[in-house]
Amino acid sequence: MPGIILVLVALNLPFTVLLYKGFMATIPREIDEAALIDGCSRFRLFFAIILPLLKPVSA
Repeated sequence: MPGIILVLVALNLPFTVLLYKGFMATIPREIDEAALIDGCSRFRLFFAIILPLLKPVSA
C-alpha cells in the first residue's frame, strides 16, 4: 500500500507544481512590493498574504 501511495503522489506532483506556478504568476507583483515597503518580511509575506490567495488552487 505505501508503494502505491508513493507512485500516485509522484505522478501528480508535476501537475500540481505547474498548477501552482501558473496561479502564482497571476498574482500582481505590486502586492509583494507594497507588503515589503510596509515592513513585511519575506516569511510573513508568504504566509500572511500569498498563502491565503492560494486557497482556490489548493481546493
